[in-house]
Amino acid sequence: QRDAAGNLGSSSAITVTVDSTAPALTISSPTSGAALANPRPPINFIASDGNTLASVQCKVGAAAPVNCTDGWQPPTDLPDGSHSVQVQATDAAGNATTESVTFTVDTNAPDTNWTGSLPGDTNGLIDKNVAPTFTFSSEPGATFRCKLDSNPWVTCTSPRALSALTDISHTF
Repeated sequence: QRDAAGNLGSSSAITVTVDSTAPALTISSPTSGAALANPRPPINFIASDGNTLASVQCKVGAAAPVNCTDGWQPPTDLPDGSHSVQVQATDAAGNATTESVTFTVDTNAPDTNWTGSLPGDTNGLIDKNVAPTFTFSSEPGATFRCKLDSNPWVTCTSPRALSALTDISHTF
């Protein structure tokens, strides 16, 4: 720089960093399409940037975004049904990355429905040489565990055939 009298001033410089890269962001859980029994599931994510993250914000549905960290939980219980959570990471230059996950909250235990007819006569009596078969159902996606008397629970499907039983009362 030079003034009107011809005096030469000292040189001056400024260094700037150009950052046009958005932060990396991954939601690790819950996964999209998951069915969850927890009405306040933790939202686990990894947000990183080569420079400095200015903020990470989370929101459920149309709610206002709030500052959050990995493991953030919705502030109140979510009702049963489908929900979308959005996470947005913004760096100091204003670059942003947004990820979302949609999952279902289901806090109601499934009901087991006995289908078909139960083995035996109307009093539940069956011949000890007969191997009874039980049929049952529940809501879509439900899995079953079965138990006969004091035996341990085992994973099972319907129909469930049992071997011939001893001549006493049994509970399935």
